[in-house]
Amino acid sequence: MNAHIDKIKLLEMMRVEHEFLRRTIAPLSTAQLIQPGVMGEWSIKDIVSHIVIWEQRFLRWVEDAARGESLEQPEPGYAWEDVDRLNADDHRANRDRPLLDVLAEFERSHLQAYGILAGLPDEILFTPGYYPFTRGKALWEYAASSTYEHIAEHTAIIREWRSRQP
Repeated sequence: MNAHIDKIKLLEMMRVEHEFLRRTIAPLSTAQLIQPGVMGEWSIKDIVSHIVIWEQRFLRWVEDAARGESLEQPEPGYAWEDVDRLNADDHRANRDRPLLDVLAEFERSHLQAYGILAGLPDEILFTPGYYPFTRGKALWEYAASSTYEHIAEHTAIIREWRSRQP
């Protein structure tokens, strides 16, 4: 992660990676977007849903921490060592969602995350350990890994899959 980031750069990276994923999948047909096998058994729709789930999870952590609530991370009943199981459970719970709902939620979630992070004071974003759930890291690092870094990771997977398509 970039140790010399500011809020403008954070928000710009979020915007750029969101737009890059949007442009990556825009030319694809509905059949391609729901076709399993892009990442294991997951389709592009499943990947986008996964991105949204983690972005929303991060926003919930921020909201809960701002209210002074203690968090069970990454989710109640799951430890960080259980992330693969959590992702699989999330996938099972969301795989039947309609494509258009997932794509609309991708847009809404991005705008929500952008707005919340834009509105946070620099002290909250850049002070290591400001919220206990960050375990001594700055909140922007969690924001990066839950937004633009996560999107970039999965966009690369989608682009590699697309390169193998006829």
